[in-house]
Amino acid sequence: MTNPQIERVLESADNLMANNPVIFQYEKLSELEKKSGFNKVYFVGAFAVVILSAVFLVGGAKLVTDLISFLYPAYASLKALDTDGEAVHDPQWTTYWIVFTFISIIEPVLSWIVPFYYVIKVAFFGWMCHPKFQGASFIHTHAIDPLVMRHLKSSAKEEVIAKKAE
Repeated sequence: MTNPQIERVLESADNLMANNPVIFQYEKLSELEKKSGFNKVYFVGAFAVVILSAVFLVGGAKLVTDLISFLYPAYASLKALDTDGEAVHDPQWTTYWIVFTFISIIEPVLSWIVPFYYVIKVAFFGWMCHPKFQGASFIHTHAIDPLVMRHLKSSAKEEVIAKKAE
């Protein structure tokens, strides 16, 4: 007897792989599944663990957290830019990259002072970019707007406000 939630995750992952057969070498994984009796999703998961372990061994926790903090937000930012030529102001991703850059600049100090810094960093950037929480928009509304925007020159502030209204 298997857990229905695990079955749904396996089915969802299998559908993802089936929709991208070239990337995941779906036919070869199907053959491997038939020969071994193990679900092909397990092979992809094991491969991902091996690759992440190799990345960790080569670059350490900093490289792994930088990749986690960069890859999905970069993809989402590029998707946000693909708007058929329309100018779009997206505070979620603009704020994300401002905070990402700021954290990257002060990271040498933070990683030395804060215990479990890299775990906290992944959790923080996960919260910032997760579509459910949209932490970057929260930071924009509660920190950047009240603390930074009021110090901009009035003409620059009016320009930003006009763009927000559009």
